[in-house]
Amino acid sequence: MNKPDLQIKYYRQRAGLSRRQLSELIGVSVYDLTCMEKGTLMPTFENIQLIAHACHTSEDEIMGLSEQTYHPEFFPEDT
Repeated sequence: MNKPDLQIKYYRQRAGLSRRQLSELIGVSVYDLTCMEKGTLMPTFENIQLIAHACHTSEDEIMGLSEQTYHPEFFPEDT
């Protein structure tokens, strides 16, 4: 099973939130949030909902399910 293409870092930065701020808003440690951003820890659906709400976007955008979520600036090896 492939890992989802989570866009947590992009939407956190777009919302102007630091890792500490977002981790406090969703009730996880900064370490766990960092792992979620790197894809080494899969967030629960509840976490995804909280992240989407805090970042003013949808769960689909956070989970990379929308075609509009590919941001090449975060994937320099693809360019």
